[in-house]
Amino acid sequence: MVTADELLAAIGAFARFSRRHGARSLVCTIPPFSGSDAWTVRAEAVRQEVNARLKAETSFDAVVDLD
Repeated sequence: MVTADELLAAIGAFARFSRRHGARSLVCTIPPFSGSDAWTVRAEAVRQEVNARLKAETSFDAVVDLD
């Protein structure tokens, strides 16, 4: 399982790449997925941390809250 830092680093890298090529960066929070086979307590903690940090981040052009 990836950590919140790893996931946010990848999202940030994609946004920087997009900007270098003239595109805007729109990101979405991770929606709840309890009840799925992928859900674990740790995965939920990562989801919540990533979402909180995405909502507070100002380097993206927009953040869509799917949480």
